[in-house]
Amino acid sequence: MTEVLIAGRQCGVLANDEGPAFYTIVEKGLIYQTQQLIDAFSYSSQCYGDQKSEICGKYAQPMLPYTVDFNASCPFAADICKSQYGNLVLDSGRIDSVHHLGLNGGPAFTFEFANHCAPLSTEGYTNITTIMDPKSNASREFTIYTYGTQDNESYVHAAEVDPDRWSIYGGSGGTYKMS
Repeated sequence: MTEVLIAGRQCGVLANDEGPAFYTIVEKGLIYQTQQLIDAFSYSSQCYGDQKSEICGKYAQPMLPYTVDFNASCPFAADICKSQYGNLVLDSGRIDSVHHLGLNGGPAFTFEFANHCAPLSTEGYTNITTIMDPKSNASREFTIYTYGTQDNESYVHAAEVDPDRWSIYGGSGGTYKMS
């Protein structure tokens, strides 16, 4: 098992001037979401492994169908992917709202979810740029990944070069560090 430690020095800090009532509502929401995650983990641990528990059988189907292709082709232009094959596709197949999900009220529907993952080559697709931070009056270096356009700009993603700070161009995404 591979483990990653994420250290966020400002993780969970809320900046809002709404007063104590706002924080009470947020706290209750976070407690509810945490309990939902604990319940989902407990259910999946007991029902999707080799052992079955009395709490299983809650859903119309014990598990949704899916396929995994570990040798998928590159979904982009040939020079963008690091590998033409050996990429990953996760596909749910057609999910039926009545048969798979047990939804018997309202109109029936089907949907499919597919996710195609392929590591990208960065050679020839990155530029380093320096931007002045108006808050700190210090310069910050960003790597600009130029795989296409977004909002009429010639980059798709920008990441701060500083290894102790992770951000998205135009706004901070937090202060995370991978170790």
